[in-house]
Amino acid sequence: MAKWIIKNAKAILWIFISLISVAMILCSYFEVMNRVYILVIYIASYPLFIFLMNIIPRFKYTKVIKEYQSTCNPDEYIEYSTLYFNSNPQSPINQMNYAAALSQKRENREKVLEIMLSVNLNKIPPKSTQAFFIYYMNLSGFYLEADNIEKAEECYNLASQFNETISNIQIKLQNSARLSGVACKICIKKNDTQNARMHLLKAPKSNLIFKVVNALDLAHIYILENKTEKAKEQLSFVIQNASQISEGQEAKEILEKIS
Repeated sequence: MAKWIIKNAKAILWIFISLISVAMILCSYFEVMNRVYILVIYIASYPLFIFLMNIIPRFKYTKVIKEYQSTCNPDEYIEYSTLYFNSNPQSPINQMNYAAALSQKRENREKVLEIMLSVNLNKIPPKSTQAFFIYYMNLSGFYLEADNIEKAEECYNLASQFNETISNIQIKLQNSARLSGVACKICIKKNDTQNARMHLLKAPKSNLIFKVVNALDLAHIYILENKTEKAKEQLSFVIQNASQISEGQEAKEILEKIS
């Protein structure tokens, strides 16, 4: 049902407006109820309908993301993100979610960066600090995948600045942990294993996808430290649990090189 709503949202909205308008006209014509009541019902029904139209797909989308985070199977996550993007490709949130979903496949790297750079930040409300944080944090990661360390650090610093302005302590701490994961990757790119380990300790570990990402980062650290056997253990864990996403693909390539 959620997929159907996302795909046909505009058509459903127009049908609803048409039906409710006809119903109100008929009620008014046959004097079924007072015209003031008719107008109140008409005005109140529209936002209620919009709310229901949004809450049903969003509830399903949230569930899909949680399932992806616990299984590392990105298929449904990509499917729903694509549906949302196609329903409104100019929405910054839809663009960011679409890019995040596509990034689960290594072959989409160039497309992901292209989508992120096309996001019109002026469309994001200035008070939506968390949205700006997510944008710059994700963009930092995408730049790292493109081996552009300078741009990655620039975006990392911007994400950190936005996080400092967030008043909700719980969200701020969660963001800080996610930033530690990005900082770890930056240090790995710079061959700085000591600081990479320090940041890795602070990185989030609440679900399987985080554990997989951390294991891959630890494998990179072990390789830089010439601890090949320990790196192989971490790479095997990644391959076993995340063969369908970019981390699993990368781990497989690395394992073949060092074996």
